[in-house]
Amino acid sequence: MYCNLEELAASIGKSQEYVLKDVEKMMKLGIFPQAHLDEQKTCLILSEATYNQYLECQKALKEREKEEELRKISDNETQENQALQEMMTQGRNYLRILKEANDAIPGEVISRKISMLEDVIQRIFDTVLRHPDQMGEMEQFMDYYLPTTVKLVNAYRDFDSTGIEGNNIINAKKEIEGTLDTINLAFERLLDDLYQDTAMDITTDASVLQTMLKKNGWAESDFTGGNKE
Repeated sequence: MYCNLEELAASIGKSQEYVLKDVEKMMKLGIFPQAHLDEQKTCLILSEATYNQYLECQKALKEREKEEELRKISDNETQENQALQEMMTQGRNYLRILKEANDAIPGEVISRKISMLEDVIQRIFDTVLRHPDQMGEMEQFMDYYLPTTVKLVNAYRDFDSTGIEGNNIINAKKEIEGTLDTINLAFERLLDDLYQDTAMDITTDASVLQTMLKKNGWAESDFTGGNKE
């Protein structure tokens, strides 16, 4: 009660497109009164009962595909959430280390720089927590920049605790102090970049809103038409 058009085409030495055209014409003329073509138009079904079975199979298949897609989405969301939580845990650990080092370093200038560093790092993590879609921007930050920064601060703490003011230690501490200025500026820029997409969306919305208000005569405009003031 059914046959692939490919088989029909092969049996008469014609193309599948040729057979499809002929079959559709025959169905239109009523030669096959109960005939149907499948969704892809690759199979001729000659009875209503067989076609109904086909429809049930298609419905079950689509439901399974939908369930599988939902399961994949759920799995991806779970993985993303786990990755986010792992990042937050790692971030809190780095911040704890920085705070401990800062508490142990008596110098006011370096302490102020580390405090600024703690603040901008915290704001970065707060932003990613509110906007998890920005996690992709954090890979290099988490893999290199942040751990290296913590390493530098801990090195300063170690140098400071030796109680020795030799040239090597003095130069190393000055180098770290200068580097922290660069790091603070770079991390501020990273924080700003995390808002890039959001800022663009808001700017676009604001621009469209202003255009519509002007067009409808509810704001000053170069448009004509609209009498509202």
